[in-house]
Formats: sequence, C-alpha cells, structure tokens
Amino acid sequence: MRIKIGGPAVLLTLFLLPLLLHAQTKSFGLKLNPSIGFMRSSHLKQASKEIQSNYPGIKEYDIRAKAGFQFGIGLFYQYEINEKFTVFTDPSFNYFRSTFTQNLVGESFVSGGQEQQITVRSTAKVKYFYANIPIMVKYEILPYQRVFLTGGFAVNINTGAKIVADEDSVVNVILGGEIQETSVRNSSSKASIDKFSPVSVNLNLGIGKSFLMGRYYNLDIELRYQFPLTSSSFYTTDQQYQAETGINNIFSQAGKEGMEAASGKSLNNFRSSVISLAIRYVLWSK
Repeated sequence: MRIKIGGPAVLLTLFLLPLLLHAQTKSFGLKLNPSIGFMRSSHLKQASKEIQSNYPGIKEYDIRAKAGFQFGIGLFYQYEINEKFTVFTDPSFNYFRSTFTQNLVGESFVSGGQEQQITVRSTAKVKYFYANIPIMVKYEILPYQRVFLTGGFAVNINTGAKIVADEDSVVNVILGGEIQETSVRNSSSKASIDKFSPVSVNLNLGIGKSFLMGRYYNLDIELRYQFPLTSSSFYTTDQQYQAETGINNIFSQAGKEGMEAASGKSLNNFRSSVISLAIRYVLWSK
C-alpha cells in the first residue's frame, strides 16, 4: 500500500525540520538594568505656550522635562527556538526618576512708584517604583558575531509615586533699565501622587550582543528603548501641597483643573519613556 504525501505536508516538514534538528536551549539567569528615563506630557508643554500667548501679564512661560538616572534588578528566562530566534522574558523591579522644570517671567509693572518684575523658577522631581514584565523575541542578525535585535511588549505595574517641588520667586526692582534690588522667596513641598495609573503598556525595541564567558556565550548586553503606548493623569489631591506651591500646583488637582481651563488642554497624557542597558548573565542552561 502506498501513502501519498501532498504538497502542504512536504512544505510543513521542510519548515519544521530545522527546528526539530536544532537542540532547543532553555536558560535562566540574573539581570541588571541601569537606565535613564523621563516623564513628559505634550499637552503640558502646549498649555504653557497657550497661557503665554493669552495672558498679557506673562512675558515667558516654559516647561521642560529632564531625564533621570535609574536602576533595576531582575531575572530572565529564555527559550532558544533555533539558531536565529529566541523567546524570552526578563522581568525587573525598577526605580524611576524624572524632573520637570518651569520658568515663568512676568511683564514689568509699577508698584509703589517702582518698576518691578517677577520671575518664578521651579523644579518638580518625580519618583516611583515599577515592575516591568516583558515578553520579547530575539533575532540573531549576525549569528557569527552574536549580534541580535529584540522586540516585544511590556506591562509596567507602578507604585509609590511621589513628587518633591522646589520654587524660587524672585522680585526685581528696576530703575533706569537696570536691576537695583532683588528679593527671593524659597518654598519646598512634597506629596504622594494618588492620581496616577497603576498599569501602563509599552513597546520594547532593542539591539545587543552576546559575549563569550569561558566556554559559553553567557552574557548578553542589550540597549533597549521602552516606548509608552498608554498615558495617564499625574497629580495629587493633597491639600497641603496645593496650598504650599505656586506654579508647581499644576501637579495638584486644583492646579491641574485651572491649567486645563486656562489653556484648553487636557493634562491626562503623561507618559514615561526609558532607555536601558539590559545586562543578562546565564546561571543555568539546559
């Protein structure tokens, strides 16, 4: 009796044969995750420009986001499908930091027979912890050099968000076009951020290289960019913080609502981006 094998079966066999002949490898190890990250809101930047344009008493109003150094530790598990493709996950627990700076310069005005100008400079330091849980695919683009690309998605579980705000309010007395006298008022306040999404979703893209450690390629170093796919509000309902801050009260509930009303921009689109150097070392392989 003859058994006839059709074309689709042959094609499937040819596709699966390299996978079956290749010895799949499972690996487990540790991960270090030094990185830089920043939180930003495009609407917040646009809102500052709207207020500068619409309010004649404001000469300049600028808001910027600055990156902060952070660190994380974790584990990884990978399953090598064939010589080119590997599926892996490398969850880690990380500390996130970023800073918002504001610079507001008012138009000069006359008070008590003196020409004066007010400048407010502030920083708002953002801190929180997050667990990063990715599902990734690694593709060897240069197998002999062990250079690879990675891609996948990750879920962040965010917790412990806090803000530390510092402000300097400077009043300059101007005479004959020159500053004659300056007074400075400093203020500082901090609060827990209770209006921040506990979960965010990200797209991960990276490039890296495996290094020979003794007899095996046990060390991976990967440069990875975490692109945020979701956004969130970011403010506190702490009444003391709201009362103690000036322009940094945009991170309070009342300040956020006032900024939205004045600019027409929604401030619910804060996103956190991270550029990390993922360092993975194999402890066990089979």
